[in-house]
Amino acid sequence: MYRKLFCIVVFCLASLPVQVLAAVFHVTGNKEECADPSPVKLCTIVAALQLAGDGDQIVISEGRFQENLFIKKSVRLEGAVGQRVLIDGNQSGPVIVVAPAISVDITNITIENGKSDKGGGIYNQGKLTIKDVIIQGNLAELSGGGVFSGGSMSAQLDMENSIIQNNHSLGDDKYNVKYGGGGIYNDAPLKIVNSQLRNNVAIDNGGAIYSTYTKRRKVTSAEAFSEELGIAAKPNLRTILLRDVDQQGVEMKAVKIEGNTAANGGGIYLLGGLNIRNSYIVDNKALSHQFSSGGGIFAHFNASLRVSNTIMAANEATFRGGALRFYSTHEAKFFNTSITNNKVGEKGRGAGIFVQNQSKQLRLRNSLVANNTIANAEEENCYGNLYSDGYNAINFNRRCQYHAEVGDLTATLVQKPVYDKETGEYLSMANNVLLDAANPEGCIGPEGIPMATDVRGKSRAVDGNQDGIVRCDIGALEKQ
Repeated sequence: MYRKLFCIVVFCLASLPVQVLAAVFHVTGNKEECADPSPVKLCTIVAALQLAGDGDQIVISEGRFQENLFIKKSVRLEGAVGQRVLIDGNQSGPVIVVAPAISVDITNITIENGKSDKGGGIYNQGKLTIKDVIIQGNLAELSGGGVFSGGSMSAQLDMENSIIQNNHSLGDDKYNVKYGGGGIYNDAPLKIVNSQLRNNVAIDNGGAIYSTYTKRRKVTSAEAFSEELGIAAKPNLRTILLRDVDQQGVEMKAVKIEGNTAANGGGIYLLGGLNIRNSYIVDNKALSHQFSSGGGIFAHFNASLRVSNTIMAANEATFRGGALRFYSTHEAKFFNTSITNNKVGEKGRGAGIFVQNQSKQLRLRNSLVANNTIANAEEENCYGNLYSDGYNAINFNRRCQYHAEVGDLTATLVQKPVYDKETGEYLSMANNVLLDAANPEGCIGPEGIPMATDVRGKSRAVDGNQDGIVRCDIGALEKQ
């Protein structure tokens, strides 16, 4: 009896999962320490990756590491706290390649000087999370100067508190739909929070971001297994027309897209879903040739766009849409967004918003569209059909078929807004027409939830005109 009980206990203990603690590997960037042959030290990140297993952590001390990393395991790369760690790709390939079917976290590291066909800084095919990372000075011959994320069934990118700047994408396609993404080329779920994409350049499309992600079908177990083994084929090319769109698949919150340039989509070139909240899309340019369009955003084919609590200002295009050029089989919706001080060239149209006639509806709610101009002269805030969901302030003209609703202010504004790059605000808060003029039911976002703050993070629903009634202001700013 005792023997039987002992066997049962041993069997039960053997069947319990064994928790293996993750190992931590330390890489030193001190050249003097590494010159000393004894004791043995880890002086390259490549060496640490060879020793590490799934779930392990690699902590890197201050220094410049001239390496190209091919990561095939689920690991965490961390720059030591308070120290500057740079990984330099020496223009000999992507600085970092993340293989499919793994999870990689990168924290507190600068990634620079990479050069590749795709993904000069990072070529990501796995689940990649970056935090407190700078990706700068990288180059892609085709797409994704800073980052290329996609090309597998498991690709995903989450980015927080990071900067992507001064990267270049050189790919040029005569049909203008193939290459781009000076900062990021994306064909996978993407989430960007509290980050900046600035001064990136794409010869073709999307100075900051070129995103084609729509919706990922469910992966079969055989496909998932083959991807883990590294033998899976890339996803089949899909038609870019009439695809189902995942409206939450690509999200940006508290993001600043500034000073980027491209032939089309100076800031963003969009062929899929995108939800932007509490962000700035400012001072981006599409000026490469006579047909360059979408200074801020170029939304095309099956783009599904949701924009809330956002300022789109001081963007510029040669031809169509200083802030936005929209031609899509899906709707676009704007909530408490300010589109102001954008412009198009002398022969351009839609200095603020250009909507192609065959597009699905573009709808506005509690939004401001004003002081957008053709070649700094004639005011032309919109071109094509715009539909109101009420309580907008818009100066529209004969080329704009604006379908007004209750609460709309369509007369000339008392004071035209002027965007100030230094403060990130437009100087029209003294314009009492906008104060407490949004929907009395509240500033409701795309998820049907009231907005608690404006684009700056300041409280919404303040009694700005001091009439005793608390109500939101029209646009992205709330007078405090």
